[in-house]
Amino acid sequence: KSNGVGLIMVIHRVAVMLVESACLLPMLGLFHEQRPQLPKADGGAPLASQIGSVDEGHENQPSAEWKAKLTDLARRSISVGDLLSFYAQLGSTEIMPRYDPWRSTTNDVVRQAIIPLSHDGQGK
Repeated sequence: KSNGVGLIMVIHRVAVMLVESACLLPMLGLFHEQRPQLPKADGGAPLASQIGSVDEGHENQPSAEWKAKLTDLARRSISVGDLLSFYAQLGSTEIMPRYDPWRSTTNDVVRQAIIPLSHDGQGK
């Protein structure tokens, strides 16, 4: 009988954790579509709230411009293999020689490795 009681206690603990997790996820915004409120850039880019169209009594519906930008961003990707290869090259003589995984920031890596590597030689 002690095995049965232990099993029931384990099932109870798992059930409590699942319920707590299920209650926490909506509070974190997991099930809500949220558009970032982007500041207007110097180039005159519109705010995210200005891209969607508004229907009376309804939430903002994504416009064609919003969907096109979303698709464009979603298609920009890097494979896991390429990411690991890039990480392995950080600190080499070719890519960011002063890279220190404990001290270098994301900004350091972007400015000293990613931007120079993505430069196409035509100033773009």
